[in-house]
Amino acid sequence: MRSTPSMGQLFRLVAPQADKIDRNVVREAALWMARLQAGHDADAEDACRRWREAAAAHELAWQRLNGLGADLRTGLQGVGEATASATLRESRRRAARRGFTKGGLTVLGAGLLTWQVAPPSWLRWTADQSSGVGERRAFTLDDGTRVVLNTDTAIDVRYGATKRQIELRYGEMLIETAKDAAGRPFEVLTGAGRLTPVGTRFVVRDGMPRDGLAYQLTVLDGAVDVMAPNAGGLRIQAGQRALFGKAGVDGPVKAPVAADAWVRGMMVADGMPLRDFLRELGRYRHGFLRCAPEIAQWQVVGAYSLDNTDAALTLLTEILPVRIERRTNYWVTVAAR
Repeated sequence: MRSTPSMGQLFRLVAPQADKIDRNVVREAALWMARLQAGHDADAEDACRRWREAAAAHELAWQRLNGLGADLRTGLQGVGEATASATLRESRRRAARRGFTKGGLTVLGAGLLTWQVAPPSWLRWTADQSSGVGERRAFTLDDGTRVVLNTDTAIDVRYGATKRQIELRYGEMLIETAKDAAGRPFEVLTGAGRLTPVGTRFVVRDGMPRDGLAYQLTVLDGAVDVMAPNAGGLRIQAGQRALFGKAGVDGPVKAPVAADAWVRGMMVADGMPLRDFLRELGRYRHGFLRCAPEIAQWQVVGAYSLDNTDAALTLLTEILPVRIERRTNYWVTVAAR
């Protein structure tokens, strides 16, 4: 069985200093990418540029994560024209040399598999609001509450004289609550509990791969009270994440960086196992997306496009020593190089 590669192998750069880039530097580069994607403050771009100029390893890690793939032009902002041109030429040469391997069908039991099974069509047809696979939809309700539906999501909106409720049928949504002039309480209903936000912005998702804890709550601002069977009430604060379901509540734990990056069409990975990365990316495309068991725990770092999952897979081959095998556009395997 092939062993997990070292960080020096994972981030091979076209420079003599490649093997000297520390894992923490790579993570810092990924965090800067996340901060810029989130648009947290007006000074972020200048601060990131100063970080890149502070050490050669910083700039090398930044170019590897942000400069060799779908986000090339964005990653070269602030870099000198000569460096940008050279990196573009190198990227094109690499792309020309690298082809997608046409592999045969693999027995399902031989590896890890991500296959997004669509919910029954009637759930979408009868929902008040919904989104398709790979689609995001944003809208504002009558009270000013903002809702963003992630890929493959359906919800019902129940606003009345005395209450405001949103029911998540399936999928994932971000909610930014507004203060109601009529003083009506706001609730989110799920198949395994009720959420009551306290002036907040949060993300709720179903379909998590844990028995009895099928829902995930991530609080970005404010706080949210969770009422779940066998657990009573629990308040989740900003910057925290919890799983909940019929078995109760697990958490809270610290929320990952850029937990809402999907709103901007990005996924930020900071040491995410390859198996989990492909499971997430597979939510935004049709068909099968899998990797071999021996590389399932390899760690992925960087920011990847959710609007172009093929480009995200191409970038993955620049970050990890892997190749993409395509039987068809709907059957894709990630294998070790």
